[in-house]
Amino acid sequence: MSFSPESFEKKLKELNMSQQSIQTLSQWVVHNRKHAKTIVEAWHKEVISAKENKKLTLLYLANDIVQNSKRKGAEYAVEFAPFLAEAFENVCKFCDSSVEKAANHVLDIWEKRGIYTAKQIASFRPRSFTPPFTPPMPPQKKARIVEEEFEFEFEELDEGVDDESEGDESSDVMRLMEKMKSLENCPSHDSTIRLEIANLPEEIFSSSSVEKAADDRDELDRIRKDVRHAESLLSRYNRQLNAEVKDRLEMIGMLKASIRHHKAEIGKSEERVVQHKKKMAQMEGVKKQLQSHLDSLPDLSQLPGNSAGLAPLPSVGDLFS
Repeated sequence: MSFSPESFEKKLKELNMSQQSIQTLSQWVVHNRKHAKTIVEAWHKEVISAKENKKLTLLYLANDIVQNSKRKGAEYAVEFAPFLAEAFENVCKFCDSSVEKAANHVLDIWEKRGIYTAKQIASFRPRSFTPPFTPPMPPQKKARIVEEEFEFEFEELDEGVDDESEGDESSDVMRLMEKMKSLENCPSHDSTIRLEIANLPEEIFSSSSVEKAADDRDELDRIRKDVRHAESLLSRYNRQLNAEVKDRLEMIGMLKASIRHHKAEIGKSEERVVQHKKKMAQMEGVKKQLQSHLDSLPDLSQLPGNSAGLAPLPSVGDLFS
């Protein structure tokens, strides 16, 4: 689907908070990165005019775009930067603490992953934001507080990395599929333009035809027009072929990266299989030990009872009589 400001504005209206909705629109936006300026301006306009319950969704969309477009280039990071301070201020202006916390978490992620500098992040952070109050604790518990904060940050970072890797993998697959689909109708397979080139008049390729028409002004004008038309046609076709070569080289790089990724995943899976087999072998050993213990227990049904002539055990009354 070709890009138009109206189509993007419609997609923004239909956007919802689900991960699928955000990632689908983000991938479409990254694919149309040559319209980054128009897209970001429309996004900013929508953030300002949207209802309070929609503003955070638009913020998450921006987050997904700037992170997933980083490999392609910095167009979106650059275009978003002038609008982010006002956007974050607008999102957090009338929101509750949960939305404010989510917005600031996005900024923290951008700073950790180097999307923007610490100075830029400080300028984006809403002036209304106040860090959560931590009550003072006795000196002897200070070390424990530092340890807990460190553990919390570590878990948050791990979670973010996992989310990013999953998002990157999904985004890479979508880009590869889009690239392969775009090459289905590539210029080198365009029979119409190839036929048009094949039907160009032969005299434009021969200097002898110009020499023969040297005294015929009308014929020279006709040949000149044919040459200019052929030059325009061939130049346009060469540009299209150059773009196709670039796209094919990019697709080859994406395929190689995908192969490397899946080989690495296969290696990890094989390691997990080996570990599980070791655990299964250990469990089989434990199972055999348990069975051996069970087999060595006496058979209670074979123990002698009253019928074997043994005297019954004395009662409590007999013991004290």
